[in-house]
Amino acid sequence: MSAGVSFSGLSSGVDTATIIEQLIAIERRPIVLLENQQVEEEFKLDVLQEINTSLLAVKTSAEALSEASDFDVFDISSSDSDIVDATVTGTPAAGSFTVEVLALAQAQTRSSGSFVSNTDALGYSGDIVLNGQAITISSSDSLEDIQETITNADAGVKAQILQVSDTDFRLLLSSEAVGSDGFSLLDASTGDVLQSLGFTATATSIKNSVSGGAQTDQFASSTTVVGSLLGLGETLSGNVTIGDQTVAIDLSTQSLSDIKDAIDAAAPSGVTASIVSEETNDETVFQLQIDGTTTFVDDSNVLEALGILQGASAITPAVAEVHTSNLANTTNGSTPVDSST
Repeated sequence: MSAGVSFSGLSSGVDTATIIEQLIAIERRPIVLLENQQVEEEFKLDVLQEINTSLLAVKTSAEALSEASDFDVFDISSSDSDIVDATVTGTPAAGSFTVEVLALAQAQTRSSGSFVSNTDALGYSGDIVLNGQAITISSSDSLEDIQETITNADAGVKAQILQVSDTDFRLLLSSEAVGSDGFSLLDASTGDVLQSLGFTATATSIKNSVSGGAQTDQFASSTTVVGSLLGLGETLSGNVTIGDQTVAIDLSTQSLSDIKDAIDAAAPSGVTASIVSEETNDETVFQLQIDGTTTFVDDSNVLEALGILQGASAITPAVAEVHTSNLANTTNGSTPVDSST
């Protein structure tokens, strides 16, 4: 006898599957309510966190305005900031100011001593360093020869011959740029050429001072021989005094790093030497820095060539008025003006 087959809901017409789904949905209703409540509470938490962040920002801003001085706000403006500009410090009173130019910046000018001729050989030989560039002077050079050499060097300095009288000629050096920077003029000769020319006296001073020490001039390398960097035409070496020790330096064979090592080896009391660098006009430049002493005694102008020391400007007789151009001042179109006219 075969078994019978039954289909739920077919004969009765009741959709039991739907009933079951609805019963399950009814059973899950509390869970759905809890899930919805969780979403709502998380939203409230986010809102509260945003409010808290905003309140903290308000608190910080309020604290910044808690002092009366916070309301002392000043500004300054210039009718031409390219010429004159200013900054505000302290608590100045409101007002306006007028700047009157009483004098214009001048180019630095230095004069040599007096020479009886501008064409006779002077008998001085050696190197000078003009704005970091070595210029070699030969014993056969006259004032005019030196003027031409400096002009051709294109070192940012103009050289001119000033005739004060028939027997008084002087070499004038003038910076091509106006302002306080001027130009650097150092002796790099064993024969004291700058002193012989009358540009400097025997006294020296530190050229590049730092607190409790000194620096050299800036160089393009710390490992290249200094004499090569300067373009020196003669060997320059000597036994200089740094602090309480003597240090042998040879610019024809030593770099800044070598000189640093020589100072370290001599070990002056309380003295340290280091190489410092900085970026200038997109290039790295190097200096030897000596800390712990301001006592320097030169030998053969080694320290002066490095830019640690510089010769004091010699005092030359003043000239009441100087007119310079590429033409001589004359009385009749041909005779130069001198002290007698």
